Amino acid sequence: MVSWQPMSLIDRNGIIQQYRISYNSNKWNHSGVVNAKGGTTTFLIHSLIPYTTYNFAIKAATVIGFGPESPIIRSMTYQAAPSSSPKITKISHITNNTLQVQWQIISERNRNGLILGYNFIINNTKFNIVVNRTISVHQTTLNGNHRNYTLQNLIYFSRYHISVQAFTAAGVGPVSNVSAMDTLRSVPGIAPLKLTIRPVPLSSTTAYVSWTTPSPIYHNGIIRGYRLKYFLVDQPQNVIVIDAGNKTQILLQNLQTLQNYSVQVAAYNSIGIGPYSRAIIYQSHESVAPNVTQSPQSVTVVAGSDIMLECRAAGDPIPKASWLKDGQPASTVYPIVSKPGYSSLTINYTNTGDSGSYQCKFTNIKGSALSDVAIVTVNDKNLTGFCLGEVLDDMRWPKTNGGQTATVHCPKNIRGNATRYCKLGNNGQPFWETADTTGCEAPNFAAIVSLNNKLQINGQNATDEVMTELDLATANTTLYGGDIVATISTLVKINEVSVSVTKPLLEKFIKIQSNLLNSRNKEGWKYAKKFCQNQYDNKLSIMENLEEYASKVVVLAADNKIFAKANDIVTKMVVVIYKTLRDLIPAQLSSNSSDSATAVVNSHIFSTSLYPKISQSLSYPLRMTFVNQDVLCVVIATLQHFVILAAFAWMSCQGIHLAILSSGKLEQKLTFCWFLMAGYVVPAVIAIATAVITSSLNGMNNYVLHNLCWLRTDSLVILVLACATIPMILITFITSIIATKKIKNAKSADLNTQREEFSVIKSDVFLAICLLLLMIIGLTTFVTFIIYDNIILQSTFAIISLLQGLYVFVFYGVRIVLLERKDWDKSSERTNVTNASSSKDYNPKHKLPQPIPANVYDDINGSQDIYDEMTTDSSDEARARAASS
Repeated sequence: MVSWQPMSLIDRNGIIQQYRISYNSNKWNHSGVVNAKGGTTTFLIHSLIPYTTYNFAIKAATVIGFGPESPIIRSMTYQAAPSSSPKITKISHITNNTLQVQWQIISERNRNGLILGYNFIINNTKFNIVVNRTISVHQTTLNGNHRNYTLQNLIYFSRYHISVQAFTAAGVGPVSNVSAMDTLRSVPGIAPLKLTIRPVPLSSTTAYVSWTTPSPIYHNGIIRGYRLKYFLVDQPQNVIVIDAGNKTQILLQNLQTLQNYSVQVAAYNSIGIGPYSRAIIYQSHESVAPNVTQSPQSVTVVAGSDIMLECRAAGDPIPKASWLKDGQPASTVYPIVSKPGYSSLTINYTNTGDSGSYQCKFTNIKGSALSDVAIVTVNDKNLTGFCLGEVLDDMRWPKTNGGQTATVHCPKNIRGNATRYCKLGNNGQPFWETADTTGCEAPNFAAIVSLNNKLQINGQNATDEVMTELDLATANTTLYGGDIVATISTLVKINEVSVSVTKPLLEKFIKIQSNLLNSRNKEGWKYAKKFCQNQYDNKLSIMENLEEYASKVVVLAADNKIFAKANDIVTKMVVVIYKTLRDLIPAQLSSNSSDSATAVVNSHIFSTSLYPKISQSLSYPLRMTFVNQDVLCVVIATLQHFVILAAFAWMSCQGIHLAILSSGKLEQKLTFCWFLMAGYVVPAVIAIATAVITSSLNGMNNYVLHNLCWLRTDSLVILVLACATIPMILITFITSIIATKKIKNAKSADLNTQREEFSVIKSDVFLAICLLLLMIIGLTTFVTFIIYDNIILQSTFAIISLLQGLYVFVFYGVRIVLLERKDWDKSSERTNVTNASSSKDYNPKHKLPQPIPANVYDDINGSQDIYDEMTTDSSDEARARAASS
């Protein structure tokens, strides 16, 4: 609105016809001219740009023309709502329920004032929730010509349509474009609702737990199921967790009676488990032991009749029923129907094998109860010439004529039929032969067909996987004849498709074969002659199949132990020892033999084959030696180990003793005990520990040689021996040098005074050097036989080491113990005398009595009493001499 004051009459120079108002904006280059009537003093100008400074000027006009313009006046227009909207350019995830919105700011021309903030329109299309969120411009961040804002606390796993509009003090601008974005999943937001627990009638150990699903808005994804956890209130550490799946109720079982339980439930989705509900305490009630209310009734029937036995019982919890026949669990061949507190057993088309005592056993956590015994008697007047009906191995065999074969269904859950021949004996009496189960096949062997197809398609590449499946199917279970048939056919197929075999594959193959030949499968092998045939109706040897597969093992040519060369042809020898095959061989020699003719195998069965098979005869016969490494052999090798170590140990002790004697510092009280420990105890501990550890970890064959009771040269034993003997050799060598050097450097006067002592030392040094040379020869032989692994060198080393060990062990070790330290103490006494004689206070008139001049290790015929008396006298004289001084 522009207003002005009219000019004075003297300045009008006529009648004012109109006014002309001109305006312009320097910022936006916006200008215009409007005309107002002469009689007005105000005028409203439209279409100006809001929040913009304009220059205004006015001039008046008469009929003659316009006069001069007024001075320019500047004025700013008011603010208005933005004339355009922001433009959303990007929406990104910050967290699973946090989105960052980025938009392009409005141009200054279209802001129409100061932008104070923005209004977000957030539409959750999944739950039809629309939220308007207004923010200040200071809550946003500016990045160039873009602003960013983070929308927090959105609903998880929802689609949002987001738009934004700016506002000034004058109003809100238009709404921006709409952008869509989904929030991500999270764990359920709240726990299931209305958790309740109620007891189950007549069941003190069970309870129903139910709950309701939380509102979908808190699912935060797709609910996959529910987890229920419960524990005894006084045992919170023993938590039991149950996955209830998508069910909203579950039955808690095996509760303890009269106990308080804490129960909670939580929902989970693909992200994880949501919060657990508030705990509810449930107290179980007292249980009641079973009480039989109806027992089965005794009955006598004619063969071929049908009978049903029934029993009932009460208890809390409701007891479960099982049937006993003649005191043992009833066979699964009898149809049994069980309901809470009730059970029935049906015998269809009875025969004499069904006769016996029947009773029910009802059990719950409180105890068990037996019903009265029902005696079932089946009368059959026509039994002559028949094999009587019987129940055996969960198969019910009917009465069968002699010379005929009976066929029945295989045991429950086993596919196929079993047959059994009723054979006439030599006396004309019929008797049952062993059941033929080659037509029975366990459910897990039904997949064998698919394994054969896999071998047919993938060949050798599938053998590892197929053998793993076979091992799982055949291990730790009793196999029927049909199971053995299916497994053998697959092993034959594996052999056919295999070109080369690795040792791990061979080990798996042997493992499966061992599973088949386990003694528990003896009944399944009774009719091996029936199914051990190939497609050409020829006998198929599973032993031959194993050996042929073993002949395909890739072995390094350097391992000449399993190769024999003849006529420049490299031939593999495959030797297999069958430990359990003797238990599977039929005891009857042949079908024509008498009943008493049996075959007895009193050893393992072994087979030897050469591959590739040769047509010509061998130039020399093959010789195979079987060695049984028993405990006695290990004991002998351990003694050998001990004697060798003791020899080296006593040589070290001798060297140390010589060095101490030559220095004159021997202490008789401690030296003998330490030498005895080093010479006997330490070698014994090393030898026994090595034998026990090596034999227990790797077996006796890794401690002794395969053909002799000597220590092995390719195991840890030699390393232990070397680590123990090398330091002993170094000690002996060094101490011998020290002793020799001291003797050589000794003064002649000392030699005259200590002639006896040095003669002893010289003789000991001579013996030590001789034995050291003997040890060097032994060690040379030792290194040689390790390099060449020759049995002659091994024996030579063992003999040298044994002689050396016995010599030192007996003459230097045992002899000292037998002499009860006499010589050892005397050598110490000589050393003390020598030290005394060399001192300046020594008086020759009071010298100690001289010991018998003998080697320090020579035998002494004098008695211990004489020696003790001499020692006592010497001690008295020494004390008297000290007192006089």
